[in-house]
Amino acid sequence: GKRAADLVKELSTAGSDALPPYNDEQVRLVLEEISEHSATLQELSGVLNEKKSEREAELEERGEEGTSVSFADFPDETSAFIVHHTSILRNKRLLLTYMKERMDRIKRLRWQQRSLPEDIKQNLSQAEIEWFNTYSQLLSGYMRKDTGIGMDLTLDESPPKDPDMYVRVLRDYGEVAFSMGSVVLKKGSTHFLPRAEADPLIREGVL
Repeated sequence: GKRAADLVKELSTAGSDALPPYNDEQVRLVLEEISEHSATLQELSGVLNEKKSEREAELEERGEEGTSVSFADFPDETSAFIVHHTSILRNKRLLLTYMKERMDRIKRLRWQQRSLPEDIKQNLSQAEIEWFNTYSQLLSGYMRKDTGIGMDLTLDESPPKDPDMYVRVLRDYGEVAFSMGSVVLKKGSTHFLPRAEADPLIREGVL
């Protein structure tokens, strides 16, 4: 169980917004540990069933076939069975926590940055990259005008109080056409622009 716990601790130590490299080796070791516990469980199950059958046969020979026999009559094997079964459940819970937390952080990236930064992409497994791409396509399709609701839901994590906003231009960008007219974005100038149209430029570092 320590290996699986270390995976969760690794994410916790990195911080709530960080995505450390996917620990493929540690995940593999945890899965191997689960397989080993599972194999031991199968062996113990066979031993318990065999002992139960032998005890029932003994009782039948003595004319006590009505006496019930349970696995509790074999405390050593039953205790070992419970320990291995509990270890499997614990490892699975911790492994799923690791996977789910990484998935949630990857999902937040799509909402906050829209694309997958290269420095973060190299920390993801191939399955995680494929999941991000699929999720991104589904979200984009849902927000498109022709196939979805026609609204960019990633603009604000919380509903804005005002549809327009004051912005300051951080670098020369030239003339840009907005719904309220064309505006020349010159470094240092300030403008009152529609929030939905200004937000992409804010993300690009223009405003």
